[in-house]
Amino acid sequence: MNYEVTPSENLSNGDTVTLSVEISDYFQKEYKVTAKAASKEITVSGLQEPEMVDPFDDSIFTTIFSENPEEGKVSFEIIGTIPELRLNLINDAPEDSPLKNLQYYVDDFDTYKEYSEDDTIALHVKPKAPQDFAKNMHSPATRLRFPLREHPNIFAPWTK
Repeated sequence: MNYEVTPSENLSNGDTVTLSVEISDYFQKEYKVTAKAASKEITVSGLQEPEMVDPFDDSIFTTIFSENPEEGKVSFEIIGTIPELRLNLINDAPEDSPLKNLQYYVDDFDTYKEYSEDDTIALHVKPKAPQDFAKNMHSPATRLRFPLREHPNIFAPWTK
């Protein structure tokens, strides 16, 4: 006996799927069974709806400049003054938080780069385990653009 459900991926509550059953002649004769129908339409229900998580929302994300990270948040730390900036990401979210399943990163994170006031830092986020994350969470944003010109506290006094 073979079962097939179509479609079988990317399903939501309220979707309709078709359950098809194929029973071999041998199985029907051996167990004296017959199928009333070869397929049946079923409405999907009972799936947990993913929670919307904005990884850059102010309630869970902050940008800091050489100060202590906020407890329970993801902090993007910028240390120094232009042209010598050091970037640091601190994920202090609680262990049971969905934010622990996110990986924040910057394009030039592990490379030395001299920054100018015209630069924009792109901060990205992606799930550490995309399939597991997608089952429970959905994120509308995957990148935050950080124009350095908008943050005068990272300019050396003689450049202001």
